[in-house]
Amino acid sequence: MAFGKHWEWRGFGHPVPQLRERIASLSAAPVGAGDILDVYLWAPGAGENVKLRFGHLKFKRLLQRDGELECWLEEESEVYPFPLQPRVVARLAAALGVRFPSLPEVPLDHQGFTALLKETDPAVSRVLVHKRRTLHGLPLSSGEVVLVELTEILRPEAVITVALEHEQAQAVQAALDILHPVEAGLEAMSYLQALAEWAQGRTLS
Repeated sequence: MAFGKHWEWRGFGHPVPQLRERIASLSAAPVGAGDILDVYLWAPGAGENVKLRFGHLKFKRLLQRDGELECWLEEESEVYPFPLQPRVVARLAAALGVRFPSLPEVPLDHQGFTALLKETDPAVSRVLVHKRRTLHGLPLSSGEVVLVELTEILRPEAVITVALEHEQAQAVQAALDILHPVEAGLEAMSYLQALAEWAQGRTLS
């Protein structure tokens, strides 16, 4: 999804082949597909989606929930390259709901950041997620197009996640009414919920 605010429905599970085939038949989005290796940072008090991707620390903030729909905000200004400034480390502590013995006084490289993560209270889990993702556009009768993400997760477990995204909640709901992902075998669940299981060594199925 492009930077900015958007509504999202996400589900995990093992959907019936017909759903995967229906999504695969949609027009492919021009960017964002491929193999991705993310390292998610999670703690019991985490209120944001935080991950290391392509050598950057990235934040995704949950703004609002409406039933199974969630409103998220991703901003380009909250994608931070290394070395990480002390203010970014403080931002991370707030996002994960953890405390450090002390905040760094100088920027942290990867090694320093990894060492600091071992000193948090409560502990921060690093969850490696290997994804194989495709993006598609689902046209609505209104003329709007909902982004449909179909991702095969290879690690930490073999599972499928599907997300429907649009700036307007009603467009996401309309896409749900077309694809019926729950009836097709998916359980509504955010990455934060999935991470809570994976961090404890459990699987989703």
